[in-house]
Amino acid sequence: MTPAATDYIRHNLQKFERSIDDTAEHFSEPGDPGPGFASAPYFEKCLVLTQLDSFEGSESDYAALVKEYHRITQRLDTFNKEKGKEFRDRLFSDLQTFTHRYHAAVCHVYLGQIKPDDACDISRRDLIGELCRELKGDYDIPGIEALITMLDDNLSGDGGPLPECIKEFKGARFPDSNLSHSDREYPFTEKKTGSAHSE
Repeated sequence: MTPAATDYIRHNLQKFERSIDDTAEHFSEPGDPGPGFASAPYFEKCLVLTQLDSFEGSESDYAALVKEYHRITQRLDTFNKEKGKEFRDRLFSDLQTFTHRYHAAVCHVYLGQIKPDDACDISRRDLIGELCRELKGDYDIPGIEALITMLDDNLSGDGGPLPECIKEFKGARFPDSNLSHSDREYPFTEKKTGSAHSE
């Protein structure tokens, strides 16, 4: 991986942290900010996870990037806990909205009206999985997971590979500061101590 690519991940880490600040700034403003407001930091988090998953640079660069990722993720976890149920209710509302849109997009793909990689709502599949992990245990997540799994199966059609933007629930993307990026294997639906998702 070139230094420019490493700098690009650092840039997106900065975007990830700014999204927390932006969400915090506007959280208490009156009115409904609309879908995607509360979950914006989690969307940026997913982008960084995707880039870290494909990182092919040095172990030292990877370790530095993951350290910064953990620091920002801890900030997001703290913000989540401080805002409590109101914030998590908004996250769940976003999850329901994006699940509905994903369902509709898969139907359009199945009918041949759009291509999978052209559907922006399909590109939020990683975000849906991230919100499922975050909210599991507090909300009715198993039903959503079952629906998404069925939609993933439908999207793959005849059993072929899913589009590049789709990641199955059993996929692996949790950078762990205790592991080298050449040995990464992490469950999608579980939180791991010391992993990208703090307990």
